[in-house]
Amino acid sequence: MDFNKPRKSNTVNFKKDNTMILGKEPMTENFKYSIKKQGNVEYLKLTHHEDLGSDGKYYFKIKKTDSGYSLILDKGKTNQPAKNAMYGMTDKNNLVSK
Repeated sequence: MDFNKPRKSNTVNFKKDNTMILGKEPMTENFKYSIKKQGNVEYLKLTHHEDLGSDGKYYFKIKKTDSGYSLILDKGKTNQPAKNAMYGMTDKNNLVSK
């Protein structure tokens, strides 16, 4: 998912209650988020409640860049319900935040 491409107009809002809102009204998706460190790697964990089946759990590696942060999907840690849904994410699965 790349929010910096002109064809995309998604926004991401992180709330104090650990909710992340992806998209613009009326087309939004809500996720719960947390940040955890394992060894030298920090992860952003996003959980999306699925009405049918297990909740989707996405894990992104957080890397500091010159322009902000790069979040790269860790496909090995991300569970199958999340892989099936992907919410418009491309194969690059790279997020950049300033």
